[in-house]
Amino acid sequence: MKFFSSLRFQVAFTFLIVVIVTTLSLGSLLIKETETKFWKAEEEKLSTIGRQLVSSYNRVSEKLKVQADLLNTDLDVIKKTQLETALFDYTKPIHEENEEIGVGFFIYGDDFNRPLAVQESKSKDSEKIRVVFPVYENGKKAGFVWVEEPKDLVLSEIESLKAKERNIILVVLLISGILAIYISLMFVKKVTIIKTGLENLKSDLSYKLPVMNGEIGEISRAINDLSTSLLVSRSNSEKILETIASGVLIVSRDGIVKEFNRACEELLGVRKKDVIGKRYTLFPHLKEIVETVKGG
Repeated sequence: MKFFSSLRFQVAFTFLIVVIVTTLSLGSLLIKETETKFWKAEEEKLSTIGRQLVSSYNRVSEKLKVQADLLNTDLDVIKKTQLETALFDYTKPIHEENEEIGVGFFIYGDDFNRPLAVQESKSKDSEKIRVVFPVYENGKKAGFVWVEEPKDLVLSEIESLKAKERNIILVVLLISGILAIYISLMFVKKVTIIKTGLENLKSDLSYKLPVMNGEIGEISRAINDLSTSLLVSRSNSEKILETIASGVLIVSRDGIVKEFNRACEELLGVRKKDVIGKRYTLFPHLKEIVETVKGG
C-alpha cells in the first residue's frame, strides 16, 4: 500500500492514464478517418473507370456513325454487328488489370435492350459495390455503364488497414508509456532531491542543492538563495553573540543545546564545542541554570 500512495506511483499512473486515453482517442479517430477516406477512394476509383467508359462509348458511337454514313447504312445495323466488339476493347483491359472489378454496358435500341461487353467480377456471388453512369447519344439517354467491385474485398482491405493502424497505435502506446514512466521518474527524482536538500538544510545551512533545469531548477535556486541569506543572518547573529559580554545559552524544546557563546564559556568554564548539540542535562551547571529559568 505504501508504494501505491507514493509520489512516484501517483505521477507515473497519472501520466500513463493521460497517455493511454489520448492515444486511444486519437487512434480511434484515425481509424474512422482512414475507413472514410478508403471508401471515398474506392468510390472515386470506380467512378473514374465509369467516366472513362462513358468517354469510350462516345468515341465508339462517333466512329460507328461515321462508318454508317460512309456505307450509307442504318446506324442500328452497324451497332448490332460492331458495337459490342468495339466496347470489348475498352472493358477487357480493365478486367484483365483487376479481375475483381466487373464492368459492362447496357444499351437501349429499337429491337434490342441488352448488356454489352460485360466483364464479370471474379467473385460472382458476393455482394457488390456498384456505380452507374448514363451514356447519351444525340442528347438522348442511350443506356448506361456500370462498374462494380465485391464489397467483401473492400471490407477485407479496410480491415487490413485497420489492423496495421492498431499495431501502430500499440507501438505508439508502448513507446509513450515508457516515455511517460521515464518522465515521471525524472520528475520524482528531482522532487526527491529537493526533499533531501531541505532535510540537509535543517542541520547544515551551507548545504547547496544541485543545479537543475526547468521549474524545479528555479525552486532549487530559490532554496539555495534562501539558505545563503539564512547563513549570512546566522553568521551575523553569531558574531553579535560572541562579542556581547552577557552569557547567552539557547536550548531547544527537546533539551538540546543550540547556542553557547564565549561569555558562557568563561562564566561556566565549559567549552562551546563540548556542549553544542548535546542535552543540557549532561552538564550540571547548565542543568541548574536551565531548571532555574524554567522554574522562574
